[in-house]
Amino acid sequence: SQIETKFIKDEDLDKYIGKKIDFVIIKLEKRENKVILSHRLIMEKERKVMHKKTLADLTVGQEKEGIVTNITKFGAFVDIGGVEGLLHISEITWRDMKDATKLLKVGDKIKVKIIDYDKEKEKISLSIKQFSPNPWENLKEKYSIGDEVEGKVIKIKDFGAFVEIEEGLNGLLHISEMAWAYVKNPSELVSEGEVLKLRILEIEPEKKKISLGLKQLLTNPWEDVKKKYPIDS
Repeated sequence: SQIETKFIKDEDLDKYIGKKIDFVIIKLEKRENKVILSHRLIMEKERKVMHKKTLADLTVGQEKEGIVTNITKFGAFVDIGGVEGLLHISEITWRDMKDATKLLKVGDKIKVKIIDYDKEKEKISLSIKQFSPNPWENLKEKYSIGDEVEGKVIKIKDFGAFVEIEEGLNGLLHISEMAWAYVKNPSELVSEGEVLKLRILEIEPEKKKISLGLKQLLTNPWEDVKKKYPIDS
């Protein structure tokens, strides 16, 4: 309990054998020739100094190197120098993420950006995704209606499939746009993880909406019908 600021299991104590560590004497029992030392007190003192310095220099927009100390359902806590900030799950990536452990683990060294700081409560909000541009901004400058794109199926619903065109940029492939023939269930034609070539049918950046089509890259059978069976033939 006097080695680190965190709990150390008995089986993990062997890693300290042979290491040179600074200690302070916290108890001396001469009669029993017993000395109790603490490295934790030194670490706590150093952390307080670091904590004070980090907060004094902290401003929104700063970039910091940090270490992931804990992961929860709503995000991860990151030590950025004697003080912890919250990296909310919505700020890890532009993708829709439900589980932070898919990208992070305790002990990871990561680069974060300060996006909010409440001095009174010493509450710090962090972000990773702010290092890359929002994929929905300037969308129409990058894509146009009629463009052919490649995307990965990430989710299938009764009404269609959601396809990721790039990180954080998902479009809907409606069941009616999958084939010229009737499709009862989207899973008849596509599966999660499958990469498809599609055509952009509609773009609405303000609604974060992209409509995609698969059948538009296939031959329309009704066009052949007109050629084979002209009116009055």
